[in-house]
Amino acid sequence: MSLDKLNDAITKAKSGDKVTAGKMLSEYVRENPSNETAWLWLSVCVSPIEQKRFCLNKALSINPHNENARKALEKLDVPSSQPPPSFAELSDNQPALQKSVQPTSRATQSVNTPASNRSKIPNVPMENVGEYIQSILMPNERVLATAQIHWVIFMTPAIFIVLAIFSTIAYFTSSLSAVSANSLSNSSMSVLLISSSCCIPFWLIGIIGLIVSFIRSKTTEFALTDKRVIGKSGIIKRNSLELVLGKVESISVNQNILGRIFDFGTLVVTGSGGTHQVFPYIAEPMTMKKTINSILAE
Repeated sequence: MSLDKLNDAITKAKSGDKVTAGKMLSEYVRENPSNETAWLWLSVCVSPIEQKRFCLNKALSINPHNENARKALEKLDVPSSQPPPSFAELSDNQPALQKSVQPTSRATQSVNTPASNRSKIPNVPMENVGEYIQSILMPNERVLATAQIHWVIFMTPAIFIVLAIFSTIAYFTSSLSAVSANSLSNSSMSVLLISSSCCIPFWLIGIIGLIVSFIRSKTTEFALTDKRVIGKSGIIKRNSLELVLGKVESISVNQNILGRIFDFGTLVVTGSGGTHQVFPYIAEPMTMKKTINSILAE
């Protein structure tokens, strides 16, 4: 996004269209996270105090001498003081636009979490966190829990592999008996025909199923941090979820009888704005649900 886009967003902010300006600025800081001007104006467009504070802190981390950001942050930290600077006040001393940039729009939605029970939950070791989730973590964001794909995903292709092995054995057994006897009985002929017609399809379904299941297990990631619920599935067609905890409306688990026995199920995350993401074959889904709900209840 060019500087012209940033100027357009600032113009809309000055006109009072905070919603449109906020969306444009969020998109801008996603691509240009080190632009202090964008973070400063975004702090004006967002409503929650913690989000304002986050944006102002980002502007100060880029330029510690930004007086506008410092004064606005001081006003936020003193409840009895005046509100943060208005559009006009920012316009009077707007910093020069920069071309370099750094965080994401997701960061603008994150909340600096106050001391709570989530601070007592130990971090998940980073070696147990997927590469995708590691790549989008914000500074000081802690991973509290991760979910894995259950091994039951390999059950169906494994059954076909077993059937393929038995059909192969039956085929060669019938063939060897025919060679040794120089003839085929009716029963041997039936076994030979059935095994030969099932052998190759069973092998194909089993091997392809194992490959697909392996790829799904390696490309599906789900994690709970102290700020967001993050999930990703797919490699070519990718479905991703990055939902601020405050935007999570419900977490539901769907389990059939097999899921209850082996402790796996489909995790469904519903968020505000129509967000609805489904993650099937999640191991210990009820544990993840309880962890998320316990944090949301704070």
